[in-house]
Amino acid sequence: MTFTAARRSASDEREPIADQLRTLDELDVDGRRVLLRADFNVPLTASTVGTTVRVADDTRIRGGLPTIQELRRRGARLVIVSDLGVPRGRDPALSMRPVADRLDELVGAPVQFAAEVTGPQVRDLSERLEPCQILMLENIRF
Repeated sequence: MTFTAARRSASDEREPIADQLRTLDELDVDGRRVLLRADFNVPLTASTVGTTVRVADDTRIRGGLPTIQELRRRGARLVIVSDLGVPRGRDPALSMRPVADRLDELVGAPVQFAAEVTGPQVRDLSERLEPCQILMLENIRF
């Protein structure tokens, strides 16, 4: 018995992480709930009329639109999670509600909003999603 190849370490035989990840094109999402972690940590501003809080710069939200639109096109039931600011406890000024409202405008479809991140209400809302519908959860830092 003759060995002609040099010994390799175990790490030499592993694929790089990037080669192990599947792309969106390789996933079957039709009718499935998809949890999308998005970077929607955007600046907010109070409206000049009343106390309505709005998104001041929607660049990050617009950056996520191609993925959101593709998932919807393919029939996913989309649950979006993100953080906003660095709250100390539950801070209404850092709610994801204005982000959900802006996403609703940009997508041109209703975006449901869950006032919690976990629990029975969130489970119920996510289970009731129909294909192509979107649910945004409250700030995951709460």
